[in-house]
Amino acid sequence: MIYWDLDGCIRDLASPLHGGSAPMSWSQPLPNGWDICAYISDNKHILTECPPTEYYGVAKGLPSISIISCQPESWRPFTTRWIRKHFDMATTDITYVDNGRDKLALLAPEDLLIEDYPLFEDYSQIILLNQPYNREVLAPYVRIYDKIHLATFLINYERFSK
Repeated sequence: MIYWDLDGCIRDLASPLHGGSAPMSWSQPLPNGWDICAYISDNKHILTECPPTEYYGVAKGLPSISIISCQPESWRPFTTRWIRKHFDMATTDITYVDNGRDKLALLAPEDLLIEDYPLFEDYSQIILLNQPYNREVLAPYVRIYDKIHLATFLINYERFSK
């Protein structure tokens, strides 16, 4: 099974806060100097209002989708609203975890995760969506450069994994 991370993969949480582009590093503060997580925690409405990423159309076109998202407990109701607004909940499964390691622990050996996070210790099950902040990551399962590349990968994966 292929799972999806939400933020940075389907929901564009960072670029609206960073002036329209992805940050150059994972820990880059917002232009006003705020830590991104602290800012969002004080402005949770952002979680329901931010736009989809370029990869959203690929995810939306699938017959079903399973999302694993690392979210603080207080963000989860807002995130669930965003997901309900953008996906059919009858064909969408969402699992919330407390940290990145918990995401990997949920994966069976044959599973993959579409992700943008740059700090995992192991990328052997990660379909990495290329971003400025994850360019130092070595040896992901595959690195994806745009939505056409992702769609092609998923079509070929589905065809050859049966």
